Amino acid sequence: MNITDKANEVEKMISSKGFNGSVSIVYGDQVIVSKGFGYANFEHDIPNTNKTKFRIASITKQFTACAILMLQEKGLLDVNDTIDHYISDYPNGDQITIHHLLTHTSGISNFELEADFYEVIHSESVQEAVINLFKHLPLQFEPGAQFSYSISGYLLLGQIIENLSGMAYEDYLKKYIFDPLKMN
Repeated sequence: MNITDKANEVEKMISSKGFNGSVSIVYGDQVIVSKGFGYANFEHDIPNTNKTKFRIASITKQFTACAILMLQEKGLLDVNDTIDHYISDYPNGDQITIHHLLTHTSGISNFELEADFYEVIHSESVQEAVINLFKHLPLQFEPGAQFSYSISGYLLLGQIIENLSGMAYEDYLKKYIFDPLKMN
């Protein structure tokens, strides 16, 4: 199958799923697909293009998960470990695993839903201040019992990355993900 056939196959698969967004696939120096699908704005019938700008929202979660799995590959953690191994004073840390945090099944409240986190933006340690907003709240459910989207869990994963690596989160991502992949 040549590149054109692959591009057509990818476009057909994406279109059939009702995907809304932009896709760029590059193999070597050859662009396989670079196209917008669906709508950037349904109300005004504005289609997506390969130039559509999107809010990045939760894209950091993929990098956080990648960094956690890299630390597991290095033998520095196991996703089945409870988080009290890495954050010693976290309530219920002996019940919540890294896997629970990764899969939004920890039962930890989503801090954006619970408190105005903007109040802590000027704290000496913003991450620590934000974690303190939800840290002592009761679990919404027993860890692993159900799914509930939680930014809070990913903040804790970031803290684990920092604790294990001795580096700031952004420095770790730059050194081990962005620089090696030439993601400038």
